[in-house]
Amino acid sequence: MTQAATAPRAAAPTPEAPSGHDDLLRVRDLAIDFRLPTGRLRAVDGVGFTLRRGACLALVGESGSGKSTIAQCIQGILPHTAEVVGGRVSLAAGRHGEPSVEITTLGRDSRSMLALRGNRVATIFQEPMTALSPLHTIGDQVGEPLRLHAGLSRRQARAAAADLLDRVRFPDPARAVTMYPFELSGGLRQRAVIAMALAGEPDVLIADEPTTALDVTTQAEILALIESLRRDAAMAVLLITHDLGVVAQLAEHMVVLHRGRVLEAGPVRPLFRAPGHAYLRALMGAVPRLHGAVRARLTPLRDIRVDTTRLGPGHRADAAAPGRRDDHPMLTLDGLEKSYPLRHGGLFRREGGRVHAVRGVSLDLRAGSCLGLVGESGCGKTTLMRMIAGVLQPSAGRVLFDAGDGAGAADVATMDRARLTRYRREVQYVFQDPFSSLNPRMTVREIVSEPLLIHRLGDARRRTDTAAELLRLVGLDARMMGRYPHSFSGGQRQRLCIARALALNPRLLLCDEPVSALDVSVQAQVLNLLADLRRALGLTMLFVSHNLAVVRHVADHIVVMCAGRLVEKAPAGTLVTDARHPYTRALLAAVPEPDPDWHLDPATMAATRASDPDGWPAPYRPAASGATRWSAVGADHLVAVGGEM
Repeated sequence: MTQAATAPRAAAPTPEAPSGHDDLLRVRDLAIDFRLPTGRLRAVDGVGFTLRRGACLALVGESGSGKSTIAQCIQGILPHTAEVVGGRVSLAAGRHGEPSVEITTLGRDSRSMLALRGNRVATIFQEPMTALSPLHTIGDQVGEPLRLHAGLSRRQARAAAADLLDRVRFPDPARAVTMYPFELSGGLRQRAVIAMALAGEPDVLIADEPTTALDVTTQAEILALIESLRRDAAMAVLLITHDLGVVAQLAEHMVVLHRGRVLEAGPVRPLFRAPGHAYLRALMGAVPRLHGAVRARLTPLRDIRVDTTRLGPGHRADAAAPGRRDDHPMLTLDGLEKSYPLRHGGLFRREGGRVHAVRGVSLDLRAGSCLGLVGESGCGKTTLMRMIAGVLQPSAGRVLFDAGDGAGAADVATMDRARLTRYRREVQYVFQDPFSSLNPRMTVREIVSEPLLIHRLGDARRRTDTAAELLRLVGLDARMMGRYPHSFSGGQRQRLCIARALALNPRLLLCDEPVSALDVSVQAQVLNLLADLRRALGLTMLFVSHNLAVVRHVADHIVVMCAGRLVEKAPAGTLVTDARHPYTRALLAAVPEPDPDWHLDPATMAATRASDPDGWPAPYRPAASGATRWSAVGADHLVAVGGEM
């Protein structure tokens, strides 16, 4: 976003789509200001594009580029502090005989806008949990547009809701209409939001980051669903995303936005092959690739470099310290298991009245290395991480930690108070959501220095100096220490979390989906930063993600987890080129590549969906006893089997 400008400005480029009777949505020279206490802020500045019937157009850019503001304007749901100060948005006649309309001339709460919203123009929102009411059933929420716009009774709307849920491939639509959002997985909640958007048979479907909150296999299914629905219903889709892989998969035209302005626009294929603007080239350089050579560094728009010359003595790599052993097994998981008793029902696998979240996990993490742990949501990754951190007690097995100081390995569950306190200094956690993991009532100084205060390290002056040093280390200005988390961007907040995790000079860093909530350019910043810190500080890292392309970029070795089990272990390069387990292959097939010549095949995705161990072919299907053994299929490459190879 940029400050409102009054100087003459050249006309913005528009996508190369011919004007004619196929034009459905036309945005012309749109300008939107936000009224702030400090003055006006220009969020959208002269944006123009045309969306044709049955086509898919992508608005691409970083967070804050104005994408969602444009979508809110089309829906008539701009915040009250926002004002359209120029341009227009027009919607052509509908396929059911609805008249054309100038959206920007309609009042926010006018009858015409209410008739338009959710009927002719519908939205799939980014976060399905916040888009759904926790107090109403799925049937009531999906049927609500039908009651408002079609005048159906409650009974009729619920029956129609079941049909809509079946259309978006719900496994049990009749039962789903009586369920609440918290009873569904993230993917099923997003399907419910899509069903709600389809209720009015809209002409324009706005997909606002529809897969950002989902893991890659669920994302692939949702993308395939949106594509098939677009073709079957002849809807136009306005796709809002920062993920160029999703753009290559769905869109025919794209508009690249930066600070509210159009920098480049046109058909997807030519722009991907020969991007003209440096900004689009930078976005493409920031994307981790699943195929090809692993780049030493991603190329974010604004790079952050670790200045190792400014590291204090407490934050230098100390591999050469007396008694310190290199390349030893720092962390050993020995037959680790975690199960929970079932009170009633549930959507999880039930065996003997218990949910088995982690099953017989054994692995080693060597000092100075980075191990990637990959799997879908619900596979047990976070449960495993919490047991390593000592937050959860395992039902069976051991977590052994060896700091390499000659004291030997110790079981986290049986450590005495003094050793456990030391362990909590040596192992630190970086959480998935940088905003919810920071106290909104604490300043940056208090947040970053809090670990030092808890462990009683240094006086107030030294803690402040250490906090300033850590901020500089992660690329932030020490003058920001008096600010609160809400005044930082998502990438800056994640860097604050990393600074806090480094405050106690840990040996092991547990990174639990640290970049899944960030857009691609900020994601590249954080991945580069973690790689630099690992080299500069001699850190050992366990990096959890659902995206194999991200993990391949940062990890030396990758372990794949499904349904609480480890199913494959290999060096990062070997795993992505020679995966053997059907589940690993499904994960690889689901990662959208930023290549318009590569497409997800809905039929293939349905066939390779392999998250149910009972559906695995022999010899990968687990044995009846639940025991899993490893079979070597190459150098340092192991695959889990239940029977004979």
